[in-house]
Amino acid sequence: MTPASGLPDQPVGRADVSVEASQSRERADELIGWLRSYASDRINSRLIDERRCIPPHLVLDFGNRGVLGMQVPSQFGGLGLGNRDAMRVVEQLAAIDLTLATFTVNQNFLGIRPIQRHGTQALRHDLLPSWHGAANWLPSLSQNRVLVRIHNRCQQQACHAPPVAGDFAAPRSGAALLPGQG
Repeated sequence: MTPASGLPDQPVGRADVSVEASQSRERADELIGWLRSYASDRINSRLIDERRCIPPHLVLDFGNRGVLGMQVPSQFGGLGLGNRDAMRVVEQLAAIDLTLATFTVNQNFLGIRPIQRHGTQALRHDLLPSWHGAANWLPSLSQNRVLVRIHNRCQQQACHAPPVAGDFAAPRSGAALLPGQG
């Protein structure tokens, strides 16, 4: 593996490709099955649209299941899916909820991939100062630890958006209150 990209130094042989493709397909099928069962019990698209935010439990569950690190190599904590299999997962997620699919695509393809493939060690260090090297920062991104830290920092600093007419919960003195609570 090249340290800068996390990609193999040598070309991969045909036998290795077919094994990797088969494993990628199996992991994608398993993830698609999980998304289908998870969606029926835990995803409420109407509530996500009403509140204009993705509930933290969804983000955490997606990170824990590898949805936010689909193409990160498995040795770095991701699922190691190929392009075709990652797109199959995104297709299923878009059928469930387009907002969640957009969020997932942003994390996987606009967030992790450019840093993983093209970021210099210095850039990675600047963007993620508490992690050094791919062995440390890729698992943090793919398993959602970075977003949890950002969320916790926002909670500590009480960074709330100004209330919008019709909001389900309006921020007030550092805490969100439901309508009719005060």
